[in-house]
Amino acid sequence: MNGILRSPVTRVVSVLAAATVLAACSVGVNGSGSAGGSSASGTDAVTFAGKTITLVAPFAAGGSADVLARLTATQLSDFLPGKPTVVVKNMDGGGGSVGLNYVANLQPANGLTLGFFGAGMATRYIAKTAGFDDLPDQPLIGGFPQGLVQPVRAALGTDIPTLQKSSKPLRVAETSAGGTGALSATIGDGLLGIPIKQIFGFSGGGADAATSMLSGETDAAQTADTSYDQTFQPYVKSGKFNALFQTGIMNSQQQIVRSPLAPNVPTILEIYQQLHPNAQPSGELWTTYQLAANLNTSNYVLAARKGTPDNIMSTVRTAFNKMAASDGWKTFTQSKLTVPLATTDATVATKSWNAFLDSSPEQVALFKKYSGLK
Repeated sequence: MNGILRSPVTRVVSVLAAATVLAACSVGVNGSGSAGGSSASGTDAVTFAGKTITLVAPFAAGGSADVLARLTATQLSDFLPGKPTVVVKNMDGGGGSVGLNYVANLQPANGLTLGFFGAGMATRYIAKTAGFDDLPDQPLIGGFPQGLVQPVRAALGTDIPTLQKSSKPLRVAETSAGGTGALSATIGDGLLGIPIKQIFGFSGGGADAATSMLSGETDAAQTADTSYDQTFQPYVKSGKFNALFQTGIMNSQQQIVRSPLAPNVPTILEIYQQLHPNAQPSGELWTTYQLAANLNTSNYVLAARKGTPDNIMSTVRTAFNKMAASDGWKTFTQSKLTVPLATTDATVATKSWNAFLDSSPEQVALFKKYSGLK
């Protein structure tokens, strides 16, 4: 599987169909047979001895992409032929478009520059935001499942009926319109009937959002489960914050389940079913929630540049999979987080992103509406 695919004819009409439809071969937007690489040197042995591989995190230091990139950089070298040096380069700007352009257009297609791309970039792509046209053409190496958690100030409690009846909307700290946090906050609170006011402009990682909550300037935040684990969970344990809900992720059986990084936090669906016994959510918010949960199966992806030779892609993908399966990865990531960090291989990651990138016009309209994009 060579790249993030965009079919010119197939449209995803439901999340269940979207998650199961995957082209049998890679077809890029230019109609070529391989969106990800050239087979000219497909049989040559690959070694990265004496080389430096740069993982581009297109967001500020401290955010989820940065954390995941640094965890990967620490471990990936041991599984690549020649054991190259692997470093992280933060390139914040344009909601991820600056880093995307650097990987997709300014660096050689030789496997030495890889990108850590986030689901918020996929949202901006389907909304036709300038700077993201190259996103679907970059071949994926692997992905990282990630849910989002909404912590609230403890004084507000976690009683949903009380929050539903509040005369004041819940002030939710967000990074920017179009991000998965913005999308999930609107979907989650909307499904549960909680009035909110989204406040944009907070940096990734959640530290300034947590500070804002502590001072009472905002009431809640939407944060990736890695940031929740590192930044917000200590405040939950100390009693200053409560974890109201998480978005959850979709497993291989198309079931929405809790993120392993937030095992004690109920999903939006769990809370909804508690509030409405024997009822199944429906409507456009529910459809959007399902699509977002499917994308969360590979919320962040590691990608190369289009045109990277097949033998290099195969070598890096194999190394990524071996790293993810190793005891060293499990031990190391658990030492930094509370549980070993889960991953998805290139096939699963590509499938998840394809389903989202091939969203129908109706689905695109929903994502724009609920993520704050114009």
